[in-house]
Amino acid sequence: MNPEQLIDQMVAKLADAAPAGWARIDVKVWASVVAFQFEIMVRLADGSMPAVSAPAGLTDLAAELRAEMYEEDEDRGAWFSATLALTAPDEREISFNFDEDPQWWPSLPPTVFALDVEEFPRSDENTPDWLREKLVEAVAYREEGGAQ
Repeated sequence: MNPEQLIDQMVAKLADAAPAGWARIDVKVWASVVAFQFEIMVRLADGSMPAVSAPAGLTDLAAELRAEMYEEDEDRGAWFSATLALTAPDEREISFNFDEDPQWWPSLPPTVFALDVEEFPRSDENTPDWLREKLVEAVAYREEGGAQ
């Protein structure tokens, strides 16, 4: 599937998982080759904000989207986080973070970022300073006998 089709499927899953009468769905995704984290906020028409969990299959779609987008521009690397805002099933805003530290909470060990770059290599000019620092820390950790 192409990225647009994958996004369409993600939007459909989110809309189906939201309670009837939703007015807005905001999603933040943090992504790596070993972990995905979702923050989903749903606002109903009456202003209430019920708790909503990530629907089944959303992680697989996000992972596939990440891989497909990487294939389109390998020099850029894979995205680290994304935001999606839905105000109707066919009205959405989406943005992808390829360059800024995604600020995982709790934070991920540097070796996770190293594994991510091994899976989705980036050109030197598309490797931000914060990621270079994580990669240096990962090498030091591995040289000290740490696990991957």
